[in-house]
Formats: sequence, structure tokens, C-alpha cells
Amino acid sequence: MSSMFDSVITNLDINSYLQFYKADTFPTIHPVHWLTSHFAVGGYSPLQRLSGMLTAHMTQIAPRNGFRWHPHRGLEIFTYVIDGELYHEDTTGGKGAIMAGEVQRMFSGNLIQHQELNLTDSFTRVIQKQHSTGRRHGDAGTAPAG
Repeated sequence: MSSMFDSVITNLDINSYLQFYKADTFPTIHPVHWLTSHFAVGGYSPLQRLSGMLTAHMTQIAPRNGFRWHPHRGLEIFTYVIDGELYHEDTTGGKGAIMAGEVQRMFSGNLIQHQELNLTDSFTRVIQKQHSTGRRHGDAGTAPAG
């Protein structure tokens, strides 16, 4: 489930990065019993200076919960697992666990449906960034040309 960017993100001192941006000070959005999520949206975060970024959020998912099947279009999504593991499955046939310290890069193309689940008995923490591709592009799972 790893990407070619693993070495860049794995070598990043993620703890100092989180301390600097204090993700838990971002607004909490959509609180439900199994989810704690802090979003950087609408100018709340220096992360938004990154070109094309729609949102960045740090999410803690309770054991045996997660995001069931849902669609995306025209996005490039990076998911970095801080603690625990996250099970991913999508309509391109991709599936497997993303472990702590690993990153997944997913292109939604014109349409992809996927689910992200914490199947363990411990909490899972992730950082996810979503970027607009700026245009619709081909098949899900395929990087846009150019």
C-alpha cells in the first residue's frame, strides 16, 4: 500500500511537524462517537499555502470504526498513518493495510469509491491531505498526465 513517496515522508520528523502546527487547535468537524478530527480549512492553517490543497486534517479513528464506502472525483489524496493501521479498499481492486509510518497516494480520476477502516482494537491516527487535480482526468488510480 506504500507509494514512491514513502522515503520522503518516512524521513520527515513528523513529531516536530505536528508540534509546530498543533493540529488539535484546528476546528473539530463532524464529531461522532467514534471520530475525533481536526481540519485545516478556510485559512486556519499554514498548510493551505500548498498549491491546490483543499483540506488537511488529523483524524483519530476509534477501534472497529471508520469511513465506509464513499466516492471521490478529481482528487489526489495522501494518507499518512501516524499510529495504528488503516485498512483501505477501493473500486480499482486496491486493498490492504497502511501501517504506522507509511503513506498512501490515491488518484480518484473521474470516480473512485473507497473505504478506510480501523479494524484493530486500538485507536488509529492519520493525517490526510486532499488536493484538487485542477481538471478531471482518466481512470481512478492513474496519475494525471503532465
